[in-house]
Order: sequence, then structure tokens, then C-alpha cells
Amino acid sequence: MSVSINILNFSGDAVGQESVAFPLSDHHANEHLVYLMYQHQRKRERSGTGTFKSRKDVRGGGKKMYRQKGTGRARKGGSRSPLMVGGGKAFGRVTRDMSTDLPKKVAKLGVVSALAMNASKLVVLDAPSPEAMKAKEWRGLFGAGNVRFLCLVDDVDRPLSFFNYPNVDVCLITDIPLESILRADSIVVFRDQLVKFQELYCV
Repeated sequence: MSVSINILNFSGDAVGQESVAFPLSDHHANEHLVYLMYQHQRKRERSGTGTFKSRKDVRGGGKKMYRQKGTGRARKGGSRSPLMVGGGKAFGRVTRDMSTDLPKKVAKLGVVSALAMNASKLVVLDAPSPEAMKAKEWRGLFGAGNVRFLCLVDDVDRPLSFFNYPNVDVCLITDIPLESILRADSIVVFRDQLVKFQELYCV
């Protein structure tokens, strides 16, 4: 599946085109793989730290409240029973890992399918050294606040000046969130990262 994407300059003007080929046959981007990868990424982000105290974790108790027989009341072993006020929680949440397993090939095809389905959003930015530019120099491209951009970089710790724009999301080119792909209006690949992008997601 071959598509042509525009090459933009800092002003947002098209100065050429670049052809990329996704390893998919025409019109066969697998939506189910996109769904599986989306769910995998969302579940991987869940902390799973919600927890309740059971009767063994609640402080206090231990002493039998009253004798077993002869009072006419129901037998109770302690004041920290889930039936008592101040007692533990019965069948409460426990800390657990919320992530799921997904084969690497399925995960990669899910991202490739998502990129292929949103190929019209892809653009190549002719910026060989984006960390050397000032924030105001990106105004011609990122100045439109009603357009959301997703920039793919190789290192999110670099001092990139377009972090100042609220309508720009940045993610690693090796780990692209599907939610960002679906939410973005334009997906920006820098010229010096195009070869790496093609090695990861193209033929």
C-alpha cells in the first residue's frame, strides 16, 4: 500500500512529495488489529493500584465481642467483620497488573494499520535540527491553535522548542500511541527521522 505524503517547510508550505509504502495490500488495513493494539495500550497505562482493606488488614478487633451461646444474638467472632461498621471490605479490589499480552507482530501490524488508515494526515517536515530553533520560528506551522499536531521524535528529552505549543503532542517514533494517531489532525515526521520511520513501519 503506497501513499504520497507532502514535504512541508517551516511556514507550512508544501515543497515536494515523498512516497512511503506500508506492508499492507490496498484497502486491507485491519481495523480489528487497531482495536486490539488500542486496548493493549490503554490497559498498559492503568496503574491497578486501587485496593480495599480486608478484615485482616483493618486495625483493631481480635477479641470476641460476646460469648458464643446464650445471648440470643447471632454469633460474632470480632468487630472487624465485613458485616460490622468499621470492619473490612468483603470481596474488595486488590492491587493487580492491568496490562495484557499482545504478540509483537500483532502490535506492529496494529500501528501500521492505524498509520495506513490515517495516511492523509502524514506530512514530512524539512527540519534537520529542530532543537536548534526558537519557539517563534515554528509559528508558521504550529500557530493554528485549532489544528492538533502529533510530532514523532527519537528522543523526548531533547530541548525541542515546539513543546511550548498547546496543540502539539510529542511521542517517540518507536512507540506511537494509537489514541494520539486518531486524535491528531496532522502527523509530523521530521526529515532526518523519515528513514527510521520507513524501517519501522514501511516496506
